[in-house]
Formats: sequence, structure tokens, C-alpha cells
Amino acid sequence: LQETRAAVLAAKKVCDLPVMATLSFKENGKTLYGVSARAAAVVLWGLGVDAVGLNCSAGPDQMLSVVKEMKEVTDLPLIVKPNAGLPKLLEDGTTGYDMDAETFAGHMETLLEAGADIIGGCCGTTPEFIGEIAKTAAKHPKQKREPKADGIYLASEREVFRFTPGQKL
Repeated sequence: LQETRAAVLAAKKVCDLPVMATLSFKENGKTLYGVSARAAAVVLWGLGVDAVGLNCSAGPDQMLSVVKEMKEVTDLPLIVKPNAGLPKLLEDGTTGYDMDAETFAGHMETLLEAGADIIGGCCGTTPEFIGEIAKTAAKHPKQKREPKADGIYLASEREVFRFTPGQKL
């Protein structure tokens, strides 16, 4: 999160283009350094990114909880760009992935239904994968999100605190 925060601040300082930030999450829903999806979303939202989400490290079948957690705390568009499943070493010494394009697209549909807005593919995906998710995305109209008006969110790298109007501190 610290590197992402630095990149966001630098990008916002040198241009007026939209800034989208994604992080990689492990199977436990946290980054390599233990940052939760909720904390990452709140911090990056507070820095003024235009979209936030997750990429790489896992297949779409392992990203649902992260999308749901981010959606709980932000109304920003959510990005999901997973690998084609988990990597494995093939007999010829190259890296392969355990998911085909159709299976990948099926999991991406679940992520769209959960609130993902911007979808794509990372390691192991090919034009065939992108074609399949384009067909899937075409069946899902853009979701209208209502602004979060249920309080103020504060976050450290590992905790998120929500304060509601009238709540005593």
C-alpha cells in the first residue's frame, strides 16, 4: 500500500489524467504485507483515485471476497484483473495456468454481479480470454452506485474504522 500510495501521489502531481490503482491480494484477502482490501480501498479512495481494485496473484475464483470488501467501503468503480488461475510449471519448463477461457469468464460473471465494474486479465490470459469476458461483460449493464453516505471511514494499513453521524468518539 505504501508504494501504491506514493505512485498515486506522484501521478496526481504530474498530470490530470484519471488514476486507477490496483493491488495484489493473497488467498486470505490481504496483500503480501497484510493490508486488508477494506483498508486499501479506503486509503486509495481518500487519496482521490478514480478507480480501485485488484490484479494478478490469483484466479478470478479467489477474488470474490476482496471485491465484496472493497464494495462495502467505497463507491468508486472496482477493477478486477486476475490471472488465468494459479500458475504451474509444465513439463516443457514453461509456466501454464489451470483455467480455460470459458471457466475464467464464468468466474468473471460472478465478480461483475458482486460489483466489479472494470474487468480484464493478467498473467496467463490470452485474446481468447479477453474475448470471452467481453461477451460476459456485454450481458451486464453498468451498475449505478449511490454515494456512500453512511459515515466517515478512517484507515490504517490493517484496520478500518467507520464513524456514523452522531456517534460519540
